[in-house]
Amino acid sequence: MAIFANELQYNQMIFHYHNTPIHYQKQGRGSAIVLLHGFLESSTMWNEIAPRMSKKNTVITIDFPGFGQSDPLAETFSMELLASITSEILNLEKIQSALLIGHSMGGYVGLAFAALFPEKIKKLILLNSSPRKDSEERKGNRNRALAIIDKNKDAFVNMAISNLFTNEERLHHTKAIQALKREALQISGAAIKAAIIGMRDRTDTTAILKSFDGEKYIISGRLDPIIPHNDIVAISKETQTSLHTIESGHMSWLTNWNDIVRIVSLLK
Repeated sequence: MAIFANELQYNQMIFHYHNTPIHYQKQGRGSAIVLLHGFLESSTMWNEIAPRMSKKNTVITIDFPGFGQSDPLAETFSMELLASITSEILNLEKIQSALLIGHSMGGYVGLAFAALFPEKIKKLILLNSSPRKDSEERKGNRNRALAIIDKNKDAFVNMAISNLFTNEERLHHTKAIQALKREALQISGAAIKAAIIGMRDRTDTTAILKSFDGEKYIISGRLDPIIPHNDIVAISKETQTSLHTIESGHMSWLTNWNDIVRIVSLLK
């Protein structure tokens, strides 16, 4: 496996993982924070959050394969694959341990990272995410999505992103949601399907979260239409994970980014 890095421009980095270009960004100085994006997202989702966190920290944001500027890598983007890519970036940057924050799918990656590389995590934060594996109903929904993408990828992207927000959020964040959709529409159908398969087939990591002996937190949206808040309350108790609740839907990084910055600043 050949890995190397070049600085494309200030803070813009690229390395090759199995000969596939993976893009990431680095800014700030201090203890490391790694921000892991979710499904149909990219490192740009952190544009409000990363600069504020970088005032006192080194902040790494990553474009997973097929998302943002990174090239696709495989027919299935397993959570373990994405965790291994994240680990390689930390190695490349000579970062021994970091605070990991993962949104939705990024949280699944963070949990896979905790299973594979627990010594590299100072603190783990799941943002609108859960350690539970997909239910059979959810797997069925994913399979139907795979079929829809083959027929009309753009319709799937528009519908999927709209469903991540509450009705009120769609009214108050129309321009930002449209921008998010425009970026997501640039993702190839193959990359979208690879991520869906990876999420569908992921294992349950509740035991991993429970046994993780570092600091661990969940930031949950009380109005999250994807991951019910009541489920997260139960998971928090079961795994002894500190819970922070905010008044948001699933996309709290967009609608409530200031709350996230505030909560994380209190944890450091």
